[in-house]
Amino acid sequence: MNIKKAVATGLQEGLDTTWNLAKLIIPIYFVITILKNTPFLSMIASFFQPALGLAGVPGEAVVALIMGAFVNVYAAIAALLPLVHSLPLSPKQITIIATMVLICHSIPMESAVSQKTGVPFWLVTVLRLAVAFIMGILLNKVM
Repeated sequence: MNIKKAVATGLQEGLDTTWNLAKLIIPIYFVITILKNTPFLSMIASFFQPALGLAGVPGEAVVALIMGAFVNVYAAIAALLPLVHSLPLSPKQITIIATMVLICHSIPMESAVSQKTGVPFWLVTVLRLAVAFIMGILLNKVM
């Protein structure tokens, strides 16, 4: 393979990937930015604050956790970006949220795959959510 063709192929694949991520991230970013300026986000945050407070993160982080759990990691990042500066989130809190998202990301897809191996869908879902929450609490204690 010649260099020109390799560069052209790599550039095209990079642009395709960027476009696919942008189609997901940009709308979520704008929706969360709008929600941030309405009472709706603060209502959601106050509902989840007692539980997320144990993990040392604000209730608003639930948006990123939900997006990560039910969509994917990129959606969680898009939901978290508008909140990072307005809350503000510390490096410790970002680490805790990221760890929780990485443990329980893409639950519908990954639990369905696990179900094909014989593990019940509900068991995988509950286990991953519980482990994410427990890890958040543990990280809050040790960091």
